[in-house]
Amino acid sequence: MKAISVRQPWAWAIIHGGKDIENRNWKTNYRGPLAIHAGKSFDFTRAELRGVIQGLYGKWLQETIYRFQHSDDVRGAIIGVVDLIDCIPSFRCDSPWKAGDDPDYFCWKLANPRAVEPIPIKGQLGIWTLAPRL
Repeated sequence: MKAISVRQPWAWAIIHGGKDIENRNWKTNYRGPLAIHAGKSFDFTRAELRGVIQGLYGKWLQETIYRFQHSDDVRGAIIGVVDLIDCIPSFRCDSPWKAGDDPDYFCWKLANPRAVEPIPIKGQLGIWTLAPRL
């Protein structure tokens, strides 16, 4: 299976928070299942992500707060799987999660997020192959 490392809290947002795209400055031709690896670094705080989600959805659901507070600290592990269904230039993307209209950025369209029990593993750059565990 293919995998990609994503900083927290973005990895959590992909699996649990409705984030339907991943913003990257490179495109990919890969389509199919993609394991989401929560990287070891953290992009910003819970409060900042809460503000982003409030802005996108108009409210912050209590259930979402609970899930976030109990899963966002997982780092250095596979936390879920999504289906990578498309990769389009950012200026053509209509998701509220896009990082802007920069023509050098791409929206990787994601669907069907499925959480898994965290699997500790070292991440890598780019799309990488998740080795089977024996």
